[in-house]
Amino acid sequence: MKVGDILIPQCSVSGCGADRFLSGAKLSQNDSFGKAFHPNKESFQKMYEIAQEKTRKSGFNVFTTKTFSADTVLGEYAHLDEILALGCDSIEMETATFFCAAEITGKRAVALLYVADNTIAGKSLYKGRTKEDKERKEKVKQTIIPTVLINYFNSFP
Repeated sequence: MKVGDILIPQCSVSGCGADRFLSGAKLSQNDSFGKAFHPNKESFQKMYEIAQEKTRKSGFNVFTTKTFSADTVLGEYAHLDEILALGCDSIEMETATFFCAAEITGKRAVALLYVADNTIAGKSLYKGRTKEDKERKEKVKQTIIPTVLINYFNSFP
């Protein structure tokens, strides 16, 4: 995965504490660490198809991922081996809680992410990213993501 590539989580593994507050269970009995939460299947498929169509010939790739949701910006780096052992191939901060909340409320949810950094490839938030990486990140953020989202939302009657 290169900086700027698009990610659409097919599931998100919880590494967050927020999920435990969303159900009726006692907090002490509701540890959601390692639990996988999923997007709505139809929404996921539609988002994937639109992202593929809108990125074709753009130089950006679209990946379906098993993401790990962490509620820390830096703490997860010391645990990359554990996260990889869970089968996760990306890390972010919101989707497990978002998918959990959608599941509880009966709402359809899907996530559209992009690669901002790739520690395993030596391109962290703080070092290793080239000018080209930064330009790709800005292009996906400013043009590709909005185009995909507009087309996704316009696909509904």
